[in-house]
Amino acid sequence: MRRCTTHLKLGCIRPSPGQRPCRGSKTLIGDLPAPPITRRARSFGDATLYRPVLSRSVPIQVPNVVIAELANVPLSDVTFADVERLAASQAEEGVGLELKRELPANSGQRDPWMTGSRRIGNPAKDDLAKEVVAFANAYGGVVIVGIDETGNNPRRAAGLATELVPNVTDCAEQLQQALQQIIDPPLPMLEVRGVPKPDGVGEGALLLRTGPSPRAPHGFRNPPLVYVRRGSRSEPLGMRDIQAMLFETRTRGERIEAQRRERRAVFAELKARWDTGAFVPPHENKPLDCTSKGLAFRCSLVPTDDMNFRGLVEYVRTKPLYRPVSGDLHARAGPAFGQGQFHYRATPRPRGIALEESSSRYYARWFAGADGLIEAAGVIPSPYNGRHYAGWYVVTAAQTIAMAEWLRRLAGRPDVEFVLDGEFVNYGDAVLSSGGGFDDEYRMPEGASTFGPLSIGRFDTFDETFDFVEQEMWSALGIFRPEPSGITFAECFAKL
Repeated sequence: MRRCTTHLKLGCIRPSPGQRPCRGSKTLIGDLPAPPITRRARSFGDATLYRPVLSRSVPIQVPNVVIAELANVPLSDVTFADVERLAASQAEEGVGLELKRELPANSGQRDPWMTGSRRIGNPAKDDLAKEVVAFANAYGGVVIVGIDETGNNPRRAAGLATELVPNVTDCAEQLQQALQQIIDPPLPMLEVRGVPKPDGVGEGALLLRTGPSPRAPHGFRNPPLVYVRRGSRSEPLGMRDIQAMLFETRTRGERIEAQRRERRAVFAELKARWDTGAFVPPHENKPLDCTSKGLAFRCSLVPTDDMNFRGLVEYVRTKPLYRPVSGDLHARAGPAFGQGQFHYRATPRPRGIALEESSSRYYARWFAGADGLIEAAGVIPSPYNGRHYAGWYVVTAAQTIAMAEWLRRLAGRPDVEFVLDGEFVNYGDAVLSSGGGFDDEYRMPEGASTFGPLSIGRFDTFDETFDFVEQEMWSALGIFRPEPSGITFAECFAKL
């Protein structure tokens, strides 16, 4: 089954060999063999943005740059001036943009929040949930509350609303919690943000944004109401549409699982080289000591949607791949492998770049893919009298998460969720310590210990999410976590 992007319908039947598909058909990620991929336009109001589909010749235009910016930058970077520019641009509602003058309410009434109450009414929650669910079940989009609309169809922006949303920051926080409670399954990439007017008293515009969801179809309330975005309207899904969407979701899940299997296989090749006992890292003249007390580690972040960032290789030709240092993460330990700028040049690989580094203590291979994949994998033979501090590997996992966020910002795909997983492999008789002073010893379980899969969603949830990732990693090593690492991510991106 395919999703028709020309008619915005689900259920276009796969053509027989020799037949031409619908011009708007979007290829499913699970189709094998995969066709050539390019960046294909998707309508986003007046703007034209890009999603990976079959390589057909399609005009690439972005008539409304403001809408494009709202779709591609972190929502925390959007200013009230951006909202004002959009309001003045006569932007047209479309498959990825919905405009509202104020919080929705029943006919002839106003939402309590708009009249000074600290409560958002159920009609507003349901109406905004419908729009968000419809975007998540299609191609993602933005809802903006606080912009006047024209009366024609499709509607266009007609300037800022005469009355903006009061206490908009508090409203956004309350609405985020409310929508996560009534939308099923929850949307990990749903962002709700209030943008206050600079010279006001807390009033401003309300922005809600979500990407296309790998867990679609989504509904809200009980029994769930399921909608999809078609043109400038959010319409109910029929049973055939729901079945087609479930098929696409299953196919996407199979693609993610296939990529996770592939990363495990690539790591197994690395371990096989270690088993030979003659592992010579690049830029070194002698092999690492592969005789005893070795530990191999991998942490991979697989994107739930192909970012199709074809400019990655060219970018790395002239600029360094971002990798945070421990201080940027507020980490109290160093990483298992390197940190900061890579010392050796990147090597182009199919659909990405690889960076290798080594010292007398370790060998590591980092990979960044045009699809959004980020991975760190390597081996440490015999550090500090054969003892490994578990906190090193926690810091390296945090580095990969920060690099994934950097890549999705660079690619203009803040809507993409990641799936994190990893593994430890004990070679010989690796000894672990739960403290940097190496004053205790734990025997690591023999063979492989895995952690994940774990969802890595919105940037503003990273600190909370990583606390759980960290606990999973310590458990995989068979050690009770002595204390949280205190790792945070905000400072990494405040410097960029």
